[in-house]
Amino acid sequence: MVKVVEKTFMVVGEKNRGLFKKYAEAVLKAAQLFLNRESEIPFSSGIEVTVYEQPKQQNQLEGTFYVGVLVNEKVSDLPTGMEYIGKYQK
Repeated sequence: MVKVVEKTFMVVGEKNRGLFKKYAEAVLKAAQLFLNRESEIPFSSGIEVTVYEQPKQQNQLEGTFYVGVLVNEKVSDLPTGMEYIGKYQK
């Protein structure tokens, strides 16, 4: 039996693009570069995440992905080039 739970995730990350056939290398490289800047992110949990786009059509060559970390609180003052992804609930 599978247990389904609802959770709200808050992520601070960087948006990237890459070729689907080279996603593995592109995501790894982007994650390594991102982690060099993790200390700039307040409320970081230290848990790395990647959110990526699947191809919508067979002939789609490129996609968008985010590399980042989960944060424990909403970050209002983001480091340059980073985005907040999530729904903030009080």
